[in-house]
Amino acid sequence: MLRLELELNDLKIQLLEMWQLVYSQLEKSKNSYLTMSRDLAFEVISMEKKVDAFELLIDQMCEQLLALKQPMAIDLRFILSSLKINGNLERIGDLAYGIARQIFELSHTQFDPMTEKQMHIEEMFNETLEMLLLVKNAFEKEDNKSVSEVLSKDDFLDNVAKQTFAKISNKAGMTPEEIHQSLLIFNIIRKLERAGDHCSNIAEEITFYLDAVVLKHGGGTA
Repeated sequence: MLRLELELNDLKIQLLEMWQLVYSQLEKSKNSYLTMSRDLAFEVISMEKKVDAFELLIDQMCEQLLALKQPMAIDLRFILSSLKINGNLERIGDLAYGIARQIFELSHTQFDPMTEKQMHIEEMFNETLEMLLLVKNAFEKEDNKSVSEVLSKDDFLDNVAKQTFAKISNKAGMTPEEIHQSLLIFNIIRKLERAGDHCSNIAEEITFYLDAVVLKHGGGTA
């Protein structure tokens, strides 16, 4: 195997490890929400620096490959896509961290997630986690057949978020405690919606890498 192939493979391995870490962060955030576990929320919060370290390492690997190897065609697209995927994964990690902070604060109130089923937060967590897993598998197996499914799930998250925001806004006569809880819930929903957007961005980058097609802004072949 050529030296460039070895280094590209190493880059892919590091990116997949970061992917798994970010997935774990988001999954722990979900479980923390369902159980109102401060310990799980703290685990997510304490792991943020590890996600940041991964991002810096992968950025450096990409920059060195671009500067020293002068890759062409699909190798160049792989590195450019990896750079952007890395940034999106780091942002999803940031969002999981932010969600955990909201849950940590929510756990100090009288909030009971089982009485808030109408907010669809558990469903949003599940859809976002599935999106993250779909794009990970697409990248790992170099198969972008699931891209359309990821994009449709993002539309679902957007719709649920709009409906839930409306429900929160329409609540009248809330006590200060309920207002505080609603703001925390609002922030969790918004962050899950943004995580879905980043998964869609990753799906678009995988399409660019594999097919040389730019999906953003209605673009075409690169």
